[in-house]
Amino acid sequence: MQLLSWMAFSRVEACYGADRRVGSLNCAQQFRAMALAQRTKRRNLRLLASALGAVPTGLYHAGFTSRIHVSTLAGASRNRSWRIHAALAQRLINRARALCAGEHFGLELDEAVHPLDSSTVDLCRSVFRWA
Repeated sequence: MQLLSWMAFSRVEACYGADRRVGSLNCAQQFRAMALAQRTKRRNLRLLASALGAVPTGLYHAGFTSRIHVSTLAGASRNRSWRIHAALAQRLINRARALCAGEHFGLELDEAVHPLDSSTVDLCRSVFRWA
């Protein structure tokens, strides 16, 4: 989360009207929840909601104002444009390019970068060195 500029996040939110037509879960909270789901390998929204509810005191410190329900997560995912997350991903890719400009990975970042959703593909570092 530290690599993401929350000022840039706010600009992307404003550009796409991220919090229109979405209930109590704002865009930043949804992003944090989905990042937690990815990090902890939660396979569905029900598992994510139960993980978020497991430590209620930690929710406030993570940027959540109230308990997150499955229906809230589902509504936010259904009503919020995917373009918001694509714009955020592009900003993170640009940040990674700047941070790794002098590094050699066997792959030039100026070439096409194809993100993979790790929840659907299990990779082995011994077979795929770039993983």
